[in-house]
Amino acid sequence: MEWPKTKKHRRARPISAVYYLLFNSQLIITTTKLTAAIIFVAITRASAAECDNWCNDHNSDYCKASPLANLSITFSNAAAFDGMATEYAMCYVPWEGDGKTVKVRCPPRRNEIPEGCETCGYSQTNPDSELRNATPFSTVDECCPGVVDDDGYRFQYNYDWNIAKAKREAYPASKGSCWGWWGCDDGYSCQDRSWWGGGDCKISSDSKFLNEACSDNTQCNKVTSSSVAMACSRVSNMCLLKEDAAREHSLAGLSRKRCFCSLFDHWEFRSTLTGLISCVNYRECGGAECTLTTMDGNKYCHHTDASNAKCSNCRADDGVCTD
Repeated sequence: MEWPKTKKHRRARPISAVYYLLFNSQLIITTTKLTAAIIFVAITRASAAECDNWCNDHNSDYCKASPLANLSITFSNAAAFDGMATEYAMCYVPWEGDGKTVKVRCPPRRNEIPEGCETCGYSQTNPDSELRNATPFSTVDECCPGVVDDDGYRFQYNYDWNIAKAKREAYPASKGSCWGWWGCDDGYSCQDRSWWGGGDCKISSDSKFLNEACSDNTQCNKVTSSSVAMACSRVSNMCLLKEDAAREHSLAGLSRKRCFCSLFDHWEFRSTLTGLISCVNYRECGGAECTLTTMDGNKYCHHTDASNAKCSNCRADDGVCTD
C-alpha cells in the first residue's frame, strides 16, 4: 500500500490503514456526488433551454415557422415607425427586416406541449386590439392554427388528459357494501338497505359529472375529486373542467361577486374556524370559496374553486391529479 505523500501524514506516521481507506473513500464519494450534481444541473439547464413557449429564441427549433406564411399576399404596415418596413407579407414579422424575411414562429399547440415544458398559466388575446387591426396576419393567434383557441384563450398546459376521468362512465355505479351511513367512498351513498341496515354503495344523486346539470361546485367534485378539478359554471349551470368554467365566466363578462361568511351559509367545520378570512359559501358562491381581499376589505367568491376539490388539472402543479 502506498501512503499519502503529504508532510502532515509523514509526521503522523504510523498512519492506520483504516484511516487511509476512509480518507480515500470519502474523497471518492464526494467526487461522485459533485459529478452527479454537475450532470444534473447540465441536464436541467438543457431541458430549460429547450422550452420556448413564447418563441423568444430564434435559434431554437422548439417553435416552427408559420404554415400560413405567404410572400404573395402583402399588407400595409399601418403601425410602422421610422425606419420600419411599410409593407409586409402574410404571417411575416412586420418589424423585422423588410417585412418579408422573418416568418412568424409558432409554438406547440396545447396538446402538443412536452410535459416538461408545461406551465400552469394562460393568456387571452383581444381580437379587437389596435395592434391586430393595424397589422393583420402578423400574430400567433392568426398565423398559428390551433395554438390560440377560437375565443382568444391560449393555455400553457394540456388539461385534456384527464377528461375521461370526469365522465360518469369512468366509475362503477355500485361500489362495495355498507351499513347505515358508513362504508362508502366520496360521492357514493348507502342505498337499498335491508331491515338490519346493510346495503350497497351507489353513486349518490347529488354527485355530478362532466357536462351534467349542477347547482354548486361541490356536486362536481365528489366521485371525480381525486382525478380532475371541476366547477359548476355560472353560465351553463353544468359541470365543466375548472379551466373551461373560468373561460365561460370571463367570456360572459361576469364580474366577481361579493360574499359573506356566516355559520348559516356553509355548515362546514373548517369554515367555522376560518370564517373571518375565508369560508365555503353556498348562498352567494354556489359552494365555492369566499375569501377576504386586502384591496377593499371585502370578501369575494372564487367561483371555480370547489371546497372539496383535491388536485390540479395542470401537470406542472405540485398537487396534480394523478388517479
